[in-house]
Amino acid sequence: MHKMTMSAIAAAAAMLIDADGLAQTATMKIGTATVNDAQHEWMKRYQARVEQKSGGRVKVELYTAGSLGSIPRQIEGTQLGTQEANVVPPAFLVGVDPRFQVLDAPGLFADGPHLMRVLNDPAFRPVFMSIGESKNLFGAAIIYTAPTEIVMRRPVRTLDEFKGIKVRVFGSPMQTLPMARIGATGAPMSLDETLPALQTGAIDGVFGSIAIFIPFKYWAVAKHMVHTNFSHVISMTIVHTPWLEKLPADLRKIVIDEAVAIEPEINQWSYDNYGRAMTTWTENGGERIKLAPPDQAEMMKRLTPIGEEVVRDKPPVKEVFDLMVKTAQARR
Repeated sequence: MHKMTMSAIAAAAAMLIDADGLAQTATMKIGTATVNDAQHEWMKRYQARVEQKSGGRVKVELYTAGSLGSIPRQIEGTQLGTQEANVVPPAFLVGVDPRFQVLDAPGLFADGPHLMRVLNDPAFRPVFMSIGESKNLFGAAIIYTAPTEIVMRRPVRTLDEFKGIKVRVFGSPMQTLPMARIGATGAPMSLDETLPALQTGAIDGVFGSIAIFIPFKYWAVAKHMVHTNFSHVISMTIVHTPWLEKLPADLRKIVIDEAVAIEPEINQWSYDNYGRAMTTWTENGGERIKLAPPDQAEMMKRLTPIGEEVVRDKPPVKEVFDLMVKTAQARR
């Protein structure tokens, strides 16, 4: 009997694994642009649960702080299957489908729990989570991060002082237009480009959340945080649909079910983390600024109509937006 080559042995083993779904193993690479925030916390807990529930048949690999590339590259990679999953704010998915931007509409949600009640509503959630299906993106989970703030290189204490400044935004018109309405310029920018742009003065401020400003130590460059309180940052886990569909049924169920199962505990982690993060900000010399009530009221007066304006001539986007508004009113 002749000896089998190593490649022949490997091929035979692969055939055995493929023929027996129960023996099949899978690797799931999950990437994100951030670290030590709600996105990363979700990834860590998800990794532990999926590997435990699957008996090690699904190996989950975590890649944080943009180690798999910029946000646009990771979205593209998840569509193409070079990585199996990505955790990202839906605002960055507008290029995939403009309907993803509806959650960024200013002035619609009273607070984080209100937003999450809308997202978990049985009439709204399936609609929103399925938006990327035709583009190979399965919506697996959606979690709360924090209210939006703007960190600035120099203090901005009144609404008028926003005039002429340049602020990084995620890229959705729901974020560029609010900047324009307060006299600023919104500059769409991926996270990996943001801190260098602040350091060089290419931008004056960054629109985002405290959950990002703390782990990346933004206080070293931009010490002045303005509490805008007109929207919230959430994050969505998208999975490469063809990879998911090729999994044996039992593994596919674990991958899907565990993604949703940890949402409530991550949301609570985010609510609790907000206070901790604000303490860290001030302990490191960061300043917190709130606009005077008349300025805050004027800002909201200018910004609240933006959602309706953006979707007015976009029927598919308006359909999802209208459902969201109806749900927000019912769930307030």
